[in-house]
Amino acid sequence: MGDSGEIAFAARLIGDGVNVTNDFGIWAPRALGIPILHTTPVDTYLDLAVREGGQAPDFPEGVTYYFESNENPRMSVGPSGSIALRGELIGTGINATNNEAIWLGYANLLTSVVQTGDTPPDGNGMTITSTGGNNTRPFPSSDSFVAYSSRVSGPGISGWPNDTALWVASQAETRLVFQGGDPAPGTPAYFTDADIYRVRTNRLGHVAFIHFTGGGYTQNYGGAWLDRGDGPESIAIGHRVEDIEPGFRFWHFFDHVTLNDSGDVGFIAQLQGEDVDISNDGSIWVGDTESVQLVAREGNPAPGTELGVVFATLPGWRAGESVPNLDITEPVRINASGQLAFRALLGGTGVNLTNRSGLWATASNGILRLVAREG
Repeated sequence: MGDSGEIAFAARLIGDGVNVTNDFGIWAPRALGIPILHTTPVDTYLDLAVREGGQAPDFPEGVTYYFESNENPRMSVGPSGSIALRGELIGTGINATNNEAIWLGYANLLTSVVQTGDTPPDGNGMTITSTGGNNTRPFPSSDSFVAYSSRVSGPGISGWPNDTALWVASQAETRLVFQGGDPAPGTPAYFTDADIYRVRTNRLGHVAFIHFTGGGYTQNYGGAWLDRGDGPESIAIGHRVEDIEPGFRFWHFFDHVTLNDSGDVGFIAQLQGEDVDISNDGSIWVGDTESVQLVAREGNPAPGTELGVVFATLPGWRAGESVPNLDITEPVRINASGQLAFRALLGGTGVNLTNRSGLWATASNGILRLVAREG
């Protein structure tokens, strides 16, 4: 869903003339005009963007869109209601080396930003061989940029992890963010690969991502990074003691990050340290490459509630767990002013199943306030 309620969705079709070759489609908002300063007037009316078996947008006549039935729709919705879509191609001139693409735009204005077989000018001679793994999706900022991961081949590429890369692209250019095996800034380790799905981009082409590192180190150097066009810079790193107050450190990072146009990044982390246990190790942060600030922590008093009521469960999951505490598609959102919003569950005095859920957001002065509470 976009910031103003724009929605896009994928669906299966049934009816006259529908069969396994054309029974899948994606619907999205229409653009009402030409983009001006990264802003496109959008119609709330939904229209068909692509349909399996139909003409592939921005490709020659005879090239059609194909959806692999055993895969999830690999699509994301940007803040303005634009979509980024990953799909496959069939038709004239299409073969196993160029049969994948990523599109960016609206139902009536989709542009191909990458196709397998492309060799981006900023890619050190790399050729894109796949537009990501089965669980990865491209992520749009608005109608300007899209971040995506890919498999690559080329000079010096021998296999995992340097056969993967993370990119940010617009309709005019593609830029390499990092390649698997590159040094991970802020750590003595390297990025394990670039086949990631914890990434966001903004209207300036900046990219924020959560990722993990390798290199034979016993400690987890996972963390949050921000790339403003000159390569990734670290925001928060697991086990790096100087990130937060003495006695604490980041331990595990939840698979979500949020980013605004000012370069403010929101993320969710599990803590370790003195007197930290399962009742108070979940936390939400906002910051940039210079510093981070705590927004909320499990066990702390919940603003807007009675004395003795605390945050019991914040979004995220702990190291070793496979199910998130709160099953929310967008657990933390940030706006252009750096204000953060999130949902949480409460515990403590007077809390029961009828009043334990709430929504909080930071005000313009950074103070956390209750927006709404169940019951």
